[in-house]
Amino acid sequence: MANSSVRLLHVVPKSFLSEQHRYLGSTKDIAGRVQYFQDRDLRSDLLAHDKTVETVLSVLGSADLSAYTHVLIEKANYGAVFRHLRRKAPGAKIIFRAHNAETLHRVDYVRACLSPPRTRGMAEIVQNISNVAWYGARDLSVVRHVDHVLSISQWDTEHYWRYLAPKTRTTTAPFFLPRQYVGETRTGLRKKQLGIVIGSSQPGPLIEDGVNRFFGLLSKTGVELYENAGWRFVISGARTKRMPNAAAFKALRIQRSNVETPYELFGPARATLIASDFGYGFKTKILEAITCEAFVICAPGLYRRLPQELLPYCIRFDPRSPETFLDALNQTENGFPSGTPNNLLQASAYQEMDRLLSVV
Repeated sequence: MANSSVRLLHVVPKSFLSEQHRYLGSTKDIAGRVQYFQDRDLRSDLLAHDKTVETVLSVLGSADLSAYTHVLIEKANYGAVFRHLRRKAPGAKIIFRAHNAETLHRVDYVRACLSPPRTRGMAEIVQNISNVAWYGARDLSVVRHVDHVLSISQWDTEHYWRYLAPKTRTTTAPFFLPRQYVGETRTGLRKKQLGIVIGSSQPGPLIEDGVNRFFGLLSKTGVELYENAGWRFVISGARTKRMPNAAAFKALRIQRSNVETPYELFGPARATLIASDFGYGFKTKILEAITCEAFVICAPGLYRRLPQELLPYCIRFDPRSPETFLDALNQTENGFPSGTPNNLLQASAYQEMDRLLSVV
Protein backbone atom coordinates (compact mmCIF):
# COMPACT_ATOMS: atom_id res chain seq x y z
CA MET A 1 0.00 0.00 0.00
CA ALA A 2 1.39 3.38 -0.94
CA ASN A 3 0.17 6.93 -1.14
CA SER A 4 2.41 9.14 -3.27
CA SER A 5 0.55 12.27 -2.15
CA VAL A 6 1.77 11.93 1.46
CA ARG A 7 5.10 13.41 2.46
CA LEU A 8 5.64 13.50 6.19
CA LEU A 9 8.14 15.23 8.45
CA HIS A 10 8.73 13.17 11.60
CA VAL A 11 10.25 15.19 14.46
CA VAL A 12 11.66 13.00 17.24
CA PRO A 13 13.96 13.30 20.29
CA LYS A 14 17.64 12.50 19.78
CA SER A 15 17.27 9.68 22.30
CA PHE A 16 15.42 7.74 19.59
CA LEU A 17 18.66 7.53 17.59
CA SER A 18 20.77 6.39 20.56
CA GLU A 19 21.50 2.73 21.15
CA GLN A 20 21.85 3.58 24.84
CA HIS A 21 18.14 4.47 24.92
CA ARG A 22 16.97 1.59 22.75
CA TYR A 23 14.72 0.16 25.47
CA LEU A 24 13.11 3.42 26.56
CA GLY A 25 9.35 3.31 26.24
CA SER A 26 9.31 6.40 24.02
CA THR A 27 11.95 4.89 21.70
CA LYS A 28 9.87 1.76 21.20
CA ASP A 29 6.73 3.78 20.63
CA ILE A 30 8.36 6.02 18.01
CA ALA A 31 9.82 2.95 16.30
CA GLY A 32 6.26 1.75 15.79
CA ARG A 33 5.46 4.77 13.66
CA VAL A 34 8.68 4.44 11.68
CA GLN A 35 7.70 0.83 11.00
CA TYR A 36 4.24 1.96 9.87
CA PHE A 37 5.68 4.51 7.42
CA GLN A 38 7.92 1.81 5.95
CA ASP A 39 5.12 -0.76 5.72
CA ARG A 40 2.87 1.74 3.97
CA ASP A 41 5.70 2.93 1.71
CA LEU A 42 5.17 6.53 2.78
CA ARG A 43 7.75 9.20 2.15
CA SER A 44 8.97 10.49 5.50
CA ASP A 45 11.94 12.51 6.70
CA LEU A 46 13.22 12.42 10.26
CA LEU A 47 14.55 15.36 12.27
CA ALA A 48 15.95 14.96 15.81
CA HIS A 49 15.89 17.44 18.71
CA ASP A 50 17.06 17.41 22.34
CA LYS A 51 13.61 18.12 23.83
CA THR A 52 14.14 21.86 24.33
CA VAL A 53 11.94 24.36 22.55
CA GLU A 54 15.03 26.08 21.14
CA THR A 55 16.38 22.98 19.41
CA VAL A 56 12.98 21.95 18.09
CA LEU A 57 12.56 25.38 16.51
CA SER A 58 16.13 25.19 15.21
CA VAL A 59 15.70 21.86 13.43
CA LEU A 60 12.37 22.98 12.01
CA GLY A 61 14.07 26.13 10.75
CA SER A 62 16.51 23.97 8.78
CA ALA A 63 13.72 22.24 6.85
CA ASP A 64 11.62 23.37 3.90
CA LEU A 65 8.30 22.93 5.65
CA SER A 66 6.33 23.80 2.53
CA ALA A 67 7.39 20.46 1.05
CA TYR A 68 5.38 18.42 3.57
CA THR A 69 1.74 17.40 3.67
CA HIS A 70 1.99 16.26 7.31
CA VAL A 71 4.21 17.06 10.30
CA LEU A 72 4.28 14.63 13.24
CA ILE A 73 5.83 15.96 16.46
CA GLU A 74 7.04 13.61 19.22
CA LYS A 75 8.15 14.52 22.78
CA ALA A 76 7.94 18.29 22.30
CA ASN A 77 4.66 19.68 23.63
CA TYR A 78 5.56 23.35 23.29
CA GLY A 79 2.98 25.83 22.08
CA ALA A 80 5.72 27.90 20.40
CA VAL A 81 6.62 24.93 18.19
CA PHE A 82 3.09 24.48 16.93
CA ARG A 83 2.57 28.20 16.42
CA HIS A 84 5.73 28.18 14.29
CA LEU A 85 4.39 25.29 12.24
CA ARG A 86 1.08 27.07 11.72
CA ARG A 87 2.94 30.06 10.28
CA LYS A 88 5.55 28.22 8.23
CA ALA A 89 3.53 25.20 7.07
CA PRO A 90 -0.05 26.46 6.70
CA GLY A 91 -0.91 23.73 4.21
CA ALA A 92 0.36 20.81 6.31
CA LYS A 93 -1.67 18.71 8.71
CA ILE A 94 0.03 19.04 12.10
CA ILE A 95 -0.10 16.00 14.40
CA PHE A 96 1.07 15.66 18.00
CA ARG A 97 1.85 12.24 19.46
CA ALA A 98 0.75 12.27 23.09
CA HIS A 99 2.86 9.76 25.02
CA ASN A 100 1.08 10.62 28.27
CA ALA A 101 -1.84 12.34 29.94
CA GLU A 102 0.77 14.75 31.27
CA THR A 103 -1.26 16.65 33.87
CA LEU A 104 -2.50 13.44 35.50
CA HIS A 105 0.96 11.91 35.19
CA ARG A 106 2.48 14.88 37.02
CA VAL A 107 -0.17 14.68 39.74
CA ASP A 108 1.02 11.13 40.33
CA TYR A 109 4.58 12.42 40.70
CA VAL A 110 3.32 14.57 43.57
CA ARG A 111 1.41 11.64 45.09
CA ALA A 112 4.51 9.45 44.84
CA CYS A 113 6.63 12.13 46.52
CA LEU A 114 4.15 12.23 49.40
CA SER A 115 4.03 8.44 49.77
CA PRO A 116 6.22 6.62 52.31
CA PRO A 117 9.05 6.97 53.15
CA ARG A 118 8.34 10.72 52.63
CA THR A 119 12.00 11.71 52.60
CA ARG A 120 11.86 14.25 49.78
CA GLY A 121 12.65 17.87 50.47
CA MET A 122 10.01 20.56 50.32
CA ALA A 123 11.70 22.19 47.31
CA GLU A 124 11.35 19.00 45.24
CA ILE A 125 7.71 18.57 46.26
CA VAL A 126 6.92 22.18 45.37
CA GLN A 127 8.67 21.74 42.01
CA ASN A 128 6.55 18.69 41.23
CA ILE A 129 3.39 20.57 42.22
CA SER A 130 4.41 23.40 39.89
CA ASN A 131 4.98 20.87 37.10
CA VAL A 132 1.30 19.87 37.23
CA ALA A 133 0.25 23.36 36.13
CA TRP A 134 3.21 23.80 33.79
CA TYR A 135 2.69 20.58 31.82
CA GLY A 136 -1.07 21.08 31.79
CA ALA A 137 -0.64 24.56 30.32
CA ARG A 138 1.70 23.14 27.67
CA ASP A 139 -0.86 20.54 26.60
CA LEU A 140 -3.57 23.21 26.41
CA SER A 141 -1.32 25.37 24.26
CA VAL A 142 -0.58 22.47 21.93
CA VAL A 143 -4.19 21.47 21.29
CA ARG A 144 -5.04 25.02 20.25
CA HIS A 145 -2.70 24.76 17.27
CA VAL A 146 -2.63 21.11 16.15
CA ASP A 147 -4.94 19.43 13.68
CA HIS A 148 -4.84 16.16 15.55
CA VAL A 149 -3.73 14.62 18.85
CA LEU A 150 -2.55 11.03 18.46
CA SER A 151 -3.17 9.50 21.90
CA ILE A 152 -1.27 6.44 23.12
CA SER A 153 -4.23 4.77 24.85
CA GLN A 154 -8.01 4.78 24.73
CA TRP A 155 -8.16 5.57 28.43
CA ASP A 156 -6.08 8.71 27.93
CA THR A 157 -8.31 9.70 25.00
CA GLU A 158 -11.55 9.28 26.94
CA HIS A 159 -10.47 10.63 30.32
CA TYR A 160 -7.97 13.34 29.42
CA TRP A 161 -7.73 14.50 25.82
CA ARG A 162 -11.50 14.67 25.30
CA TYR A 163 -11.57 17.52 27.83
CA LEU A 164 -8.80 19.44 26.06
CA ALA A 165 -9.60 18.95 22.37
CA PRO A 166 -12.73 18.24 20.30
CA LYS A 167 -13.47 14.56 19.77
CA THR A 168 -12.98 14.97 16.03
CA ARG A 169 -9.36 16.00 16.64
CA THR A 170 -8.31 13.12 18.89
CA THR A 171 -7.38 9.62 17.76
CA THR A 172 -6.11 6.60 19.69
CA ALA A 173 -3.19 4.86 18.03
CA PRO A 174 -2.23 2.41 20.78
CA PHE A 175 1.33 1.45 21.57
CA PHE A 176 2.44 -1.82 20.05
CA LEU A 177 5.81 -3.55 20.16
CA PRO A 178 7.55 -3.13 16.78
CA ARG A 179 8.90 -6.16 14.93
CA GLN A 180 12.52 -5.32 15.72
CA TYR A 181 11.73 -5.80 19.42
CA VAL A 182 9.34 -8.73 19.01
CA GLY A 183 12.25 -10.56 17.43
CA GLU A 184 14.17 -10.22 20.70
CA THR A 185 11.43 -11.53 22.99
CA ARG A 186 11.77 -14.97 24.49
CA THR A 187 8.81 -17.32 24.18
CA GLY A 188 8.24 -21.02 24.60
CA LEU A 189 10.56 -21.29 27.60
CA ARG A 190 9.82 -23.48 30.58
CA LYS A 191 8.31 -21.08 33.09
CA LYS A 192 9.56 -20.79 36.64
CA GLN A 193 7.58 -19.56 39.64
CA LEU A 194 9.41 -16.31 39.28
CA GLY A 195 7.93 -12.82 39.75
CA ILE A 196 9.67 -9.80 38.23
CA VAL A 197 9.44 -6.22 39.47
CA ILE A 198 10.82 -4.01 36.70
CA GLY A 199 12.74 -0.99 37.90
CA SER A 200 14.91 1.49 36.04
CA SER A 201 18.54 2.43 35.64
CA GLN A 202 17.51 5.92 36.80
CA PRO A 203 14.52 5.43 39.13
CA GLY A 204 12.24 8.39 39.76
CA PRO A 205 9.34 8.77 42.21
CA LEU A 206 6.98 6.46 40.28
CA ILE A 207 9.45 3.57 40.08
CA GLU A 208 10.43 4.06 43.72
CA ASP A 209 6.78 3.92 44.75
CA GLY A 210 6.25 0.62 42.94
CA VAL A 211 9.32 -0.98 44.52
CA ASN A 212 8.46 0.33 48.00
CA ARG A 213 4.87 -0.90 47.81
CA PHE A 214 6.00 -4.34 46.71
CA PHE A 215 8.56 -4.47 49.51
CA GLY A 216 5.92 -3.38 52.02
CA LEU A 217 3.59 -6.13 50.81
CA LEU A 218 6.18 -8.85 51.37
CA SER A 219 7.19 -7.34 54.71
CA LYS A 220 3.70 -7.82 56.13
CA THR A 221 3.99 -11.59 56.29
CA GLY A 222 7.59 -12.36 55.47
CA VAL A 223 8.66 -14.15 52.34
CA GLU A 224 7.95 -17.64 53.71
CA LEU A 225 4.28 -17.43 52.70
CA TYR A 226 5.32 -17.16 49.06
CA GLU A 227 8.38 -19.38 49.23
CA ASN A 228 6.23 -22.19 50.62
CA ALA A 229 4.17 -21.85 47.43
CA GLY A 230 7.37 -22.10 45.39
CA TRP A 231 7.75 -18.43 44.42
CA ARG A 232 10.80 -16.20 44.36
CA PHE A 233 11.11 -12.56 43.30
CA VAL A 234 13.58 -10.41 41.38
CA ILE A 235 13.76 -6.61 41.20
CA SER A 236 15.67 -5.07 38.31
CA GLY A 237 17.31 -1.67 38.01
CA ALA A 238 19.19 0.63 40.34
CA ARG A 239 18.42 1.10 44.03
CA THR A 240 18.01 4.60 45.44
CA LYS A 241 18.26 5.87 49.01
CA ARG A 242 14.45 6.05 49.11
CA MET A 243 14.16 2.30 48.57
CA PRO A 244 14.88 -0.35 51.20
CA ASN A 245 18.60 -0.93 51.73
CA ALA A 246 20.48 -3.96 50.46
CA ALA A 247 20.25 -5.75 53.82
CA ALA A 248 16.46 -5.37 53.87
CA PHE A 249 16.15 -6.87 50.39
CA LYS A 250 18.43 -9.72 51.41
CA ALA A 251 16.38 -10.38 54.54
CA LEU A 252 13.30 -10.94 52.38
CA ARG A 253 15.40 -12.96 49.92
CA ILE A 254 14.51 -10.60 47.08
CA GLN A 255 17.14 -10.86 44.38
CA ARG A 256 18.37 -7.85 42.44
CA SER A 257 19.31 -8.05 38.79
CA ASN A 258 20.63 -5.70 36.14
CA VAL A 259 20.09 -7.01 32.63
CA GLU A 260 20.75 -5.72 29.13
CA THR A 261 17.15 -6.22 28.01
CA PRO A 262 13.90 -6.83 29.93
CA TYR A 263 13.29 -9.95 27.85
CA GLU A 264 16.05 -11.78 29.71
CA LEU A 265 13.90 -11.54 32.84
CA PHE A 266 10.46 -11.97 31.29
CA GLY A 267 11.39 -15.07 29.28
CA PRO A 268 11.58 -17.58 32.17
CA ALA A 269 9.24 -15.65 34.50
CA ARG A 270 5.64 -16.58 35.15
CA ALA A 271 4.61 -13.01 36.03
CA THR A 272 5.64 -9.40 36.31
CA LEU A 273 4.40 -7.48 39.35
CA ILE A 274 3.24 -3.85 39.47
CA ALA A 275 2.18 -2.76 42.96
CA SER A 276 1.66 0.95 42.19
CA ASP A 277 -1.23 2.61 40.36
CA PHE A 278 0.84 5.72 39.66
CA GLY A 279 1.69 6.78 36.12
CA TYR A 280 -0.32 7.26 32.93
CA GLY A 281 0.24 6.72 29.22
CA PHE A 282 1.11 3.13 28.33
CA LYS A 283 3.50 1.11 30.47
CA THR A 284 5.41 -0.58 27.66
CA LYS A 285 6.85 -3.26 29.95
CA ILE A 286 3.33 -4.66 30.36
CA LEU A 287 3.04 -5.54 26.69
CA GLU A 288 6.62 -6.78 26.60
CA ALA A 289 5.93 -9.14 29.50
CA ILE A 290 2.79 -10.45 27.82
CA THR A 291 4.65 -10.92 24.53
CA CYS A 292 7.13 -13.07 26.51
CA GLU A 293 4.14 -15.08 27.83
CA ALA A 294 4.35 -13.69 31.36
CA PHE A 295 1.22 -12.66 33.26
CA VAL A 296 0.91 -9.11 34.57
CA ILE A 297 -0.20 -8.85 38.21
CA CYS A 298 -1.13 -5.23 38.82
CA ALA A 299 -2.93 -2.79 41.07
CA PRO A 300 -6.63 -2.17 40.27
CA GLY A 301 -6.31 1.44 39.12
CA LEU A 302 -3.72 0.49 36.52
CA TYR A 303 -5.81 -2.52 35.46
CA ARG A 304 -8.78 -0.24 34.69
CA ARG A 305 -6.65 1.88 32.36
CA LEU A 306 -5.27 -0.99 30.29
CA PRO A 307 -6.38 -1.67 26.70
CA GLN A 308 -9.09 -4.33 26.45
CA GLU A 309 -6.76 -6.47 24.33
CA LEU A 310 -4.45 -6.98 27.32
CA LEU A 311 -6.95 -7.81 30.06
CA PRO A 312 -6.99 -11.63 29.53
CA TYR A 313 -3.31 -11.64 30.47
CA CYS A 314 -3.58 -9.37 33.52
CA ILE A 315 -4.64 -10.15 37.10
CA ARG A 316 -5.78 -7.55 39.64
CA PHE A 317 -4.67 -7.63 43.25
CA ASP A 318 -4.80 -5.36 46.28
CA PRO A 319 -1.22 -4.21 47.04
CA ARG A 320 -2.19 -3.95 50.73
CA SER A 321 -3.35 -7.58 50.94
CA PRO A 322 -0.94 -10.53 50.98
CA GLU A 323 -3.93 -12.85 50.56
CA THR A 324 -5.02 -11.30 47.26
CA PHE A 325 -1.42 -11.29 46.06
CA LEU A 326 -0.98 -14.99 46.79
CA ASP A 327 -4.31 -15.68 45.07
CA ALA A 328 -3.12 -13.75 42.01
CA LEU A 329 0.10 -15.76 41.94
CA ASN A 330 -1.92 -18.97 42.13
CA GLN A 331 -4.06 -17.86 39.17
CA THR A 332 -0.97 -17.87 36.96
CA GLU A 333 -0.93 -21.66 37.31
CA ASN A 334 -4.05 -21.90 35.13
CA GLY A 335 -2.09 -21.62 31.89
CA PHE A 336 -1.27 -18.63 29.72
CA PRO A 337 -4.15 -17.61 27.42
CA SER A 338 -3.72 -18.01 23.68
CA GLY A 339 -3.83 -14.98 21.41
CA THR A 340 -1.68 -12.27 19.87
CA PRO A 341 -2.59 -8.99 21.59
CA ASN A 342 0.40 -7.18 20.09
CA ASN A 343 -0.90 -7.93 16.60
CA LEU A 344 -4.32 -6.61 17.58
CA LEU A 345 -2.85 -3.37 18.93
CA GLN A 346 -0.69 -2.92 15.84
CA ALA A 347 -3.69 -3.46 13.56
CA SER A 348 -5.66 -0.86 15.52
CA ALA A 349 -2.80 1.66 15.37
CA TYR A 350 -2.32 1.09 11.64
CA GLN A 351 -6.03 1.51 10.98
CA GLU A 352 -6.13 4.86 12.79
CA MET A 353 -2.96 6.07 11.09
CA ASP A 354 -4.37 5.08 7.70
CA ARG A 355 -7.47 7.12 8.41
CA LEU A 356 -5.53 10.09 9.73
CA LEU A 357 -3.16 10.20 6.76
CA SER A 358 -5.87 9.27 4.21
CA VAL A 359 -3.86 6.23 3.15
CA VAL A 360 -5.89 3.99 0.83
